[in-house]
Amino acid sequence: MSPQSSPEALSSRVPASLEEALVKLRHDDHQLHFGHDDHPWCWDLGQGLGITLLRTAMRDAPARLAATATASATALPDACFHSTPSSPPPPLPPTAATNPAGNRTGQPVALCDFLARRLHAAIAAASPAASSHGIRSDYDSEAVGQFVLETNRAAVSAATGAVSVVFEVLPARGGGGGGARQLCGGAQEQQQDRGRGAEMAEVLRGIVKQALLGSVHPGGGLDAAAARAHVESVEDQRHLRRLVAASDGVAFVADGCVLPRRGGSDDRPMEISRGAVPFRSPESLRGEFRLPHRGVVKGMLVPRGVTVIVGGGYHGKSTLLRALAVGVYDKVPGDGRELAVADPGAVTIRAEDGRPVSAVDISPFISSLPSAVAAPPARAAPVGGVASAAASENTTAAGGGGAAVGGAEGGTAETNGGSGSGSGGGGEGVTTERFSTGAASGSTSQAANVVEALEAGATALLLDEDTCAGNFMIRDSRMRAMVSHEPITPVVGIGVVSTQ
Repeated sequence: MSPQSSPEALSSRVPASLEEALVKLRHDDHQLHFGHDDHPWCWDLGQGLGITLLRTAMRDAPARLAATATASATALPDACFHSTPSSPPPPLPPTAATNPAGNRTGQPVALCDFLARRLHAAIAAASPAASSHGIRSDYDSEAVGQFVLETNRAAVSAATGAVSVVFEVLPARGGGGGGARQLCGGAQEQQQDRGRGAEMAEVLRGIVKQALLGSVHPGGGLDAAAARAHVESVEDQRHLRRLVAASDGVAFVADGCVLPRRGGSDDRPMEISRGAVPFRSPESLRGEFRLPHRGVVKGMLVPRGVTVIVGGGYHGKSTLLRALAVGVYDKVPGDGRELAVADPGAVTIRAEDGRPVSAVDISPFISSLPSAVAAPPARAAPVGGVASAAASENTTAAGGGGAAVGGAEGGTAETNGGSGSGSGGGGEGVTTERFSTGAASGSTSQAANVVEALEAGATALLLDEDTCAGNFMIRDSRMRAMVSHEPITPVVGIGVVSTQ
């Protein structure tokens, strides 16, 4: 069926039942779900539930269906659809407009996240039956992890109270239009298809009821308490960021937060029984705020300016900094870091050896570099003669005297025009107002990361000594004595951070 098919032709192909539609979708009958924007096909599941076949833009894509529940079916309170803080929060800084925690779609982000996670859990609980029938949720909860992010896998209507979630049905066999041939079988094959369709529809009804009605709860309806807790937790986190900004702070960590993770790819909180220590603020940085739902919270308020986290090894310095780094995101209830928030413009800075850099002004940190003109090694010149043209050019770029440096960054070419200086000769080095390289060193990559972050509007920089270039951070008296002509101006020494 082409996208230009008439409405009459479309309606004539509407399957009489959900079972029939699922069989065709499993047989990859693309004529069923390609091009029907004006005439969506819906099936009533009863109990206020329905299934709608969504348009699929590509013929080889899985079929996409939306499960919808009415407001009376879910029985969600109005508070889940509208933010209702106890008092108007102060405005966020302008950078928050592009922050992941902001809402750009107009959908209640927290409720949509809750619904998408419910569907994912319901499909997982129905496996292996769900996977054997090709029913899946492309909402990757493992990739999203503990963060509450915008998703197009769920939608809500504040006007009607209806909610919907989107899932996919994969074809049982390869695509390419082979479904029609596979459906043309004898009576026995058709009977088998009807049986598979009925079984698949039963599995799908159970998934939809579990996700949108919460059949495990007495009396039906979604778990309103869990949904409300999810929404209120996000509201508190967003309100807390505003209060921190209004207090001229850059971050806040409440007492009792569990910051350590289980380790590896598991971003869930470490159990107290395994050694996790709840956070407690030092008295010198203690602050408190009143949130719409949690009430008064006390903890550590990090002020604007320079704050250094110090302590012995394995004392949680990096753990605290990582918690602040993800403090720009909202977390799910029970994460342990819900009340560890940061300025929406906070960015983590680290050294990235080998990263490319293109025309970045790193001169505030690195004044000049030895020239690194990439050229073949010069051939030995005959007695009384000159070396090759390439060698002459290298020597000229190096400021005369000696051979050109093979690369200030371990042999790679880091250039941006202008005259250079070699390690064996005088003259000025390559200027760094428009620094470019295919593979930066630790110090130059970190300098570029700082400048790029500031150009992008970062309002707070988070640096961990473990992942920073040492010569970019500090230069002590011994290094000054050993290296008299150092082009790097370290962070401790540019006037922002002082050793005095």
